[in-house]
Order: sequence, then C-alpha cells, then structure tokens
Amino acid sequence: MTHRDYNRLLSRIGRLERTVHRPDSVEGLELYTLKAAAIAVAEGYAKPGEIEMSDRL
Repeated sequence: MTHRDYNRLLSRIGRLERTVHRPDSVEGLELYTLKAAAIAVAEGYAKPGEIEMSDRL
C-alpha cells in the first residue's frame, strides 16, 4: 500500500461514514473492513504492500 493508496483509503472511509446508516449492510461491512486496514497500517502492524485493496477504492 503506497501513501497515495492510504490517502484513498481514508477518503473512502470518510465517504462511507457519511452514508452508512446500518452497520449490518454491505457498505457497513466494507466500512469496518477498511477501518481495520487503516488502523493496521497506522499502527505499524501492516507494512506497505501487505494489504491489497480492491479496485473499488
């Protein structure tokens, strides 16, 4: 994951947070998955390139 990918990830999280109203929806699941990926990178548990993001970002 490059710096640009990480910024796109954070942007996607922001968009989902504004639109997700039901945590059990597909979008809700995507939001929580992306948040977990962002936390893993931010805290150093994942190194660049270890997290593969889909084309949906």
